[in-house]
Amino acid sequence: LMAMPDVDGALVGGASLTADSFTRITDGGATPTLSRSCTRPKELTARECVTTKNVLGESPVWSTKDNCLYWISAPEEEVWAWNLRDAPYRRLVGTMLGCIALKESDEIGDLVLAGERAFLSMKMSANTKDFATGAEILCQRPEQTEATRPNDGRVDRQGRFVFGMYNNYHRAGSSAGENNAGLYRLNSKLEVESLLDYKYRVSNCICFPKEGDLMYFCDTPTRKLYSFNYPKEDGGKLTNRRLVWTMPSNLPGGPDGAQVDAAGFIWMALSGAGRVIRVDPSTGKVDVVVHLPVKCPTSCTFGGEDLDTLFITTRGPDGGGVFRVKLPFGIKGLPEPCFKVLDNIDSNEN
Repeated sequence: LMAMPDVDGALVGGASLTADSFTRITDGGATPTLSRSCTRPKELTARECVTTKNVLGESPVWSTKDNCLYWISAPEEEVWAWNLRDAPYRRLVGTMLGCIALKESDEIGDLVLAGERAFLSMKMSANTKDFATGAEILCQRPEQTEATRPNDGRVDRQGRFVFGMYNNYHRAGSSAGENNAGLYRLNSKLEVESLLDYKYRVSNCICFPKEGDLMYFCDTPTRKLYSFNYPKEDGGKLTNRRLVWTMPSNLPGGPDGAQVDAAGFIWMALSGAGRVIRVDPSTGKVDVVVHLPVKCPTSCTFGGEDLDTLFITTRGPDGGGVFRVKLPFGIKGLPEPCFKVLDNIDSNEN
């Protein structure tokens, strides 16, 4: 177990045996046992479409309004954009990034960035005249006194930005092995709400089905994906935690970013295992496997004109590009929601 590779700096496998409580690891529920006679998963292969060589490509989002794919290279402090026709381009932000989201706007390229020190608002543009305009502070991040930073996140179906934190030193250092990272929601008033009644180490797999009443989440070192009842109204918390899927012990690495398709199935990047899988949340069955020629896919999303192309970000040293696969069997994604900010909110007050 201890030889398993790193995911976002997390030694998955053995790490959770000392840091998580026994109940968090074993959990009261169990992934449904599948018969040996089960149908084998359908297998696909993704091919590289953008050779960016990102150190840690992450957080892909597709804008149906812009017809554009956006993603980040987290430690390189870069935001990337590609419209599938012209050459991709990047903007340097000047702070380490955790994830990005689309911002509701009539303008092209309006994004929200979860930065290491604050949440930022920025407009992406291929026009070099705009490159001198940097990101603006939208509001402060939570846990200012903790050794944490924003990591995974997505906008919920109601237009609020849900994000999880990351223990910067969970493997070694001042907070080694500590569950000190929280799960939060940034609402339209730029108020940060706590969503979870316990802390963890590495947030990942945050995604929502079409109805918006469930949320999926994983603390990567535990290698377990959970579903929660999700509060649609402001001020609520996640409830009714249920185990959806546990990563098999024969696979290295751990779950990273995820997305939900139009049929409600969950697509997860398994960083370290060189694949993206589709899981039926009602049974825990894996029915599609997308293979990559690199070890560490980091996240995925649906894009293209018909939302039937799966885009996958990856990390180095052998990866770092963006990969894609055209999905058969009538599989399609859902439009990515946009983060909504009330017009009368002054970001400088937050």
